Amino acid sequence: MQKFTKEFKLKVVDEYQNGVSCKELCTKYSIPKTCLYDWLKLYKINTTKDKNCFTYEQFINLQKQLAKTKQELEIIKLSNCLPSSPIRQKEEAIEKLIGIFPIKIMCRVLQLPSATFFNYLYRRVKVTQYEIWDNYLKDEIMKVFNESQQRFSANKIYIKLKTIGINTTPEKVAILMKEMGIKSKQCRKKTFTPQKNKFKFCWNHLKR
Repeated sequence: MQKFTKEFKLKVVDEYQNGVSCKELCTKYSIPKTCLYDWLKLYKINTTKDKNCFTYEQFINLQKQLAKTKQELEIIKLSNCLPSSPIRQKEEAIEKLIGIFPIKIMCRVLQLPSATFFNYLYRRVKVTQYEIWDNYLKDEIMKVFNESQQRFSANKIYIKLKTIGINTTPEKVAILMKEMGIKSKQCRKKTFTPQKNKFKFCWNHLKR
């Protein structure tokens, strides 16, 4: 199929607007009528009531630019980021929006190099399920520990966690408490120490 340049199309449309019929143009340049009608629709100059001139091509380009601007504003709104935001914040925001917007467009809007984002996405250390569970346990252990005014030991914290439906072991609680650097405050037992009498016993010889 023969391809026509934009300059050629504009030349044909200009001849049509100067009075040359469609039949003559199709015969002269050996072009199909459907192509000629498409060119006339695309490049024909239209005039508004305010005497502003535009073509259908310009109208289509304005629609595309409007859709592009709307998409950029939506990306900024949903990501809660600006081009001036920290790199890590932009990387995390783009990751959350994967599947909603194209990655390259999000990187362009937030002014983040695509290579930087893909390096963050594929080379980062992924968090395992065990680490997620340990972090959850640490939060619950700290909550119980503070509620007990930092007096509960690993065994008592284990019992408390078990009552609220969190299954673990006393050994696991003790290990996590050691990692967190927390230790229960042990109450000292009261011991009785006999004290010597400061006053000596004297006989009352004078009976006073």
